Amino acid sequence: DVFLSRVGDVATDAVALDATLDALHERVDRVSVVTRDVGESLRRAESRRVAADDAVRLARHLVAFDACRNRERLRFAVDPVFFDEARAAEAAPLARRLLELATDTRETACVRSSYRNAVGVIGVRADGASNENVDAKSVANDFGSRAREGAFLATARENLEWYCDALEKRLLTTFEDAERAGDDAAATAAA
Repeated sequence: DVFLSRVGDVATDAVALDATLDALHERVDRVSVVTRDVGESLRRAESRRVAADDAVRLARHLVAFDACRNRERLRFAVDPVFFDEARAAEAAPLARRLLELATDTRETACVRSSYRNAVGVIGVRADGASNENVDAKSVANDFGSRAREGAFLATARENLEWYCDALEKRLLTTFEDAERAGDDAAATAAA
């Protein structure tokens, strides 16, 4: 008798436990979806942070190459990685990226300048005023800004071209010396 009376209670408790476990399972599923979404957001944020850090690092290097007007002082103006022989493998791709960036940025500035020049030719100045009201001061300001755009990153590009050429010559010399000495490891590193 006692056993039979408890079987009903056990069945009721089992149904309640099953419903509780289903609710718990649903909650765990919702938490896992939220956790997955948070994890994905954190990964995206981290990749944006890494990209921003890389952009800042490239900009600093580019500014240093652009600011140095005297190539003999370039060694002291830029990051030591560029003149550390042990870090040539790190410096070469970095210098190549900087040169591409300087060239692309300069070409973009020249295209914008060409567009502004074309707009000026057809009757509207870069500032939106018509050419019939042009005075000497606005022409001088317009010309000055175009001249600066033409020189935008020119020094950086020239310094980076010179640096890349010099680095290539150093690496070729190192490669040839290692090859003559039969040092395959040094030749591979220089390559």
